[in-house]
Amino acid sequence: MSIFTFDEHNAEVLCCAYSPDDTLIVSSDSKGCVIVWEAECGFIKFRKHHSAIGQSVNFCSFNKSGTVFGATGYDAIDLWDSEKGNLLQTFLHWDLRVERFCFTNDGYHIISVFDNSIYKWDLRTNLYSKIKLPSSKNFVILSCCLSADGNFLACGTSDSSVIILDMNSEAVIYNVKGHKESVINVMFSTDGKKLLSVSYDWYVIHDMTAVKNTSAVSFEGNLSVQLKDELLIATSSYWKCVEIRRGFQGELICQTEAEKKDICSLSSSISEVVYGMEDGSLKVLNISSKNVTILEKHEGRINYILHSKKGSTFFTCSEDKTLRVWKEGESLPIKVLRGHSQSVLMCVQFRTCDWLVSCSKDGTLRVWDVVEGDLKFSISEGHGNQDVLFCDISHDDSYIASASSDKTVKVWHTSNGQLYKSIECSEAVRCCRFYFSSYVLISGDDSGAVTQWHFGGKGEPKVIGFHDSQVRGIYFAVNGSQFITVSDDIKLWKRDGTFAQTLLLPTSFTGVTPPSIWPSDNFDIFVIVHNSVLYILKKI
Repeated sequence: MSIFTFDEHNAEVLCCAYSPDDTLIVSSDSKGCVIVWEAECGFIKFRKHHSAIGQSVNFCSFNKSGTVFGATGYDAIDLWDSEKGNLLQTFLHWDLRVERFCFTNDGYHIISVFDNSIYKWDLRTNLYSKIKLPSSKNFVILSCCLSADGNFLACGTSDSSVIILDMNSEAVIYNVKGHKESVINVMFSTDGKKLLSVSYDWYVIHDMTAVKNTSAVSFEGNLSVQLKDELLIATSSYWKCVEIRRGFQGELICQTEAEKKDICSLSSSISEVVYGMEDGSLKVLNISSKNVTILEKHEGRINYILHSKKGSTFFTCSEDKTLRVWKEGESLPIKVLRGHSQSVLMCVQFRTCDWLVSCSKDGTLRVWDVVEGDLKFSISEGHGNQDVLFCDISHDDSYIASASSDKTVKVWHTSNGQLYKSIECSEAVRCCRFYFSSYVLISGDDSGAVTQWHFGGKGEPKVIGFHDSQVRGIYFAVNGSQFITVSDDIKLWKRDGTFAQTLLLPTSFTGVTPPSIWPSDNFDIFVIVHNSVLYILKKI
């Protein structure tokens, strides 16, 4: 049963919204009329006509404090004072239809979406900045919504997907699938854990905790595979337990109790799996005995686990700003490496000595002697204060490569930490790997671009191709004849950078996390975890 019927519009009503305190309602219609109502009695407080005369006003909203309301018609956004009804500002968009806008939490900005663009307007200066999207994208943005904490912006698009941006870095972090038609509306839950997206065919509820709790780096933390006498697979995605499966049929041989686990790693001896959790807890499952050993806890989430190929040690990287060195069978770390000022994202072991390089959200790389526990040197100037998302070491240990959200890849001398070469990319770079030659590097960035880089005096970096979304992984065949790059699909390339083929991944209408992939040495086997499903693909 209705409480009030608001019937003062003379045209089709296109949108309405409550003020944050639920005392006012703003509505708009197809003839450009905007009305503010008192919710408790239904009286009209203001009747306004949009500056886009005669145009339909397809969206209206209040700011977070309720002191300002706004409406968009054709290419203009009008903002009014909620107390007196005075027109405060008008933001014009050059004869391009504005589909939607939203107020930021700080009260100083609005985000507008139109065509395939996202603009951030400063209400104090009327100036704007453009939030850059991958250049390979070809769609119209039809809807947008900020999460309650203001950290994420979701945009529904005409290509049936939802793109999610991290508003701190203003970078696209996910491209969510699940619709067959244009996504005309998106909305976060108040706790930020769910995202509702709506198209003409159906609506989809996405789990945003998967987005928030997945590190923005390209290693496969929830999938660990060893192939020796037989195939052994450890996974820790979605099921809240670590599962150990054997063989090409994926026979389940062991699993842990249900807990919220983020990341896992099989030991080189294939006798145990180490797994870490959001709260910093670390446990070890012995695969044959099924016994679980609890290790000393980190003080923050575990970002990365690396088992040494040289012996029975492994390394953990954590949000508590430390790396820890462990010996299998012991519950206390043998070394705690301190020095980073923010979360440590990953580490890579040198091949010819007992050194380890780590990268961090503090913008630095650090090289450690893991036997002595000493810092050999720090690389702190190259990426400023931007996240260093990935690092790699050349096969002869001569160079370190680092990939960053500052849109660069840099190569450093391992002898002294000095910068050797730098490459500019169009978007944040999440992965880079040295080829078997120490002078060839492959990188992938958030625009989907794959770049082949000869930095030994053999020419400039060359973009060899594109994925449709961010590149999150690069792998080389052991014989050096080809390599693959991983996004929402897998692309196979010949050694010289010539494109060979695309392997499409299965899709699902649930889940938003990117696929986790393990390839065998010669790419004849792929193990994939995608949207809660484990796939084992074997070349025939």
